[in-house]
Amino acid sequence: MAAGMPVPTPAGHQAELNYIYGQEQNIDALVSLLTESLEKAKFSRDANAKLLSQYANAMANLLRQFHEYKTKHVSDVAAWHRSYRKQLADARDENARLREQIWQMQAHAGRANESLREYRRKYDEDEGRWNKLVDEKAHRQELRFWKRMAMPELDDDDPYWSDDDDIIDPAEKQRLHELDLKAAQEQLDSQAEDSDGQGPPPQLPLPGMGIGMGMMGGIPMQREDSGASHGVPALPPRPSSAASSTGSTGQ
Repeated sequence: MAAGMPVPTPAGHQAELNYIYGQEQNIDALVSLLTESLEKAKFSRDANAKLLSQYANAMANLLRQFHEYKTKHVSDVAAWHRSYRKQLADARDENARLREQIWQMQAHAGRANESLREYRRKYDEDEGRWNKLVDEKAHRQELRFWKRMAMPELDDDDPYWSDDDDIIDPAEKQRLHELDLKAAQEQLDSQAEDSDGQGPPPQLPLPGMGIGMGMMGGIPMQREDSGASHGVPALPPRPSSAASSTGSTGQ
């Protein structure tokens, strides 16, 4: 048998060779696919590693910022508490100082009131002062009596007597005079209503007019130069102090 002469192969062996040739082609496609998958896996691995690194850096920064915020917050709260305690201590010191001042003022006021009460008590118990007041009162009353006796032409409600301590002021006199006129007018009106109603009710005299002219239809009061047209007005009563000092009644 020659060496270069082809030798026929069995049918089963040829089928196996064909299968092997087909597997080689499939292996090339599979290797290509696996190579592509490996490249994608490597790219995904690198991307994931990069994302993991970024996540780790972000978490590290977040943790660092959180610790910085916590440290700053704790320091701020501690400083605020120190400032608040200092302000509270200053306010307490100021309050204590003001209370001490108030107590001192109250003590001084108490001593001043006690001194004032002592002075008032001694002042009120001074017999010489009371005797002086009584004497001055008696002297004023006697002087007023002699003035009215010496000037009978002045009425009791003349403004000349307004400085007397027992005479009220002119405005109050006018008010009381108006009240008296009103009361008298009301009395006259009631009397007129009780009567038969003949004629209008009588009117009161106006201020400044004589009583005789307003009520009786007489003439106005004459002046002193008209002679003895009117009598001398009655003298005021003499105070008891004047009677005790001079021995006369003054009538």
